[in-house]
Amino acid sequence: MVSTAEGVAMNLHPIALIAVLAACGAATTNEPPSIARTTFAVGVDPSSHGHLVPEPVATFADDQVLGLVATINTEAIDLASIAMRHATDERLMSLATLLAADHTEARDREARLSERLAMPLAPTKRMQAMRQEATTEVAHLETLTGTAFDVTDLEHAASAERDALSMLDLQLIPSARIPEILAHLADLRERADRNLRDVEDLQLSFAEANASARR
Repeated sequence: MVSTAEGVAMNLHPIALIAVLAACGAATTNEPPSIARTTFAVGVDPSSHGHLVPEPVATFADDQVLGLVATINTEAIDLASIAMRHATDERLMSLATLLAADHTEARDREARLSERLAMPLAPTKRMQAMRQEATTEVAHLETLTGTAFDVTDLEHAASAERDALSMLDLQLIPSARIPEILAHLADLRERADRNLRDVEDLQLSFAEANASARR
């Protein structure tokens, strides 16, 4: 018989699949889910434009995983919300509306999971760093207008989805042990992949329009 977490793993990206199967094997231990198994690690990739990049060595307890994905979704909601207020391009406004709804739904699901599992979202140093980074990004966006705002907001949105995919694959899916949380992470990965493609498609459209205007 195929377990819940293994069934989820069948539909995952290859990197995420390996992580989920590893989590399934680890789930037979008696370690309490609320205890983090290793130390935290946060790195900065020179090619990430200053964004915090997760290192594979960092793992988290399940309550910390829930807290981190809630933070990921909150950051995406904040970026979408400011775009809905200040974007000048209708396509960006439409995309921002979809992203806000998608990430709000995911965050609400995390709140329900937390309640059903009697597992409050646990804070981490990584979560604090992510919140600080998001605050800085929003403050910068508030200073921009017109096309500069539209282009920069899209850049931040793309980086947020890429960071989410990286963190899910390298840290969160390998860390999680509870099947319901693993299933939620699998869904989040699909959403992040889809959202990133949508953002990059709009970025390409902006670039093509800019190139045409220069001819």
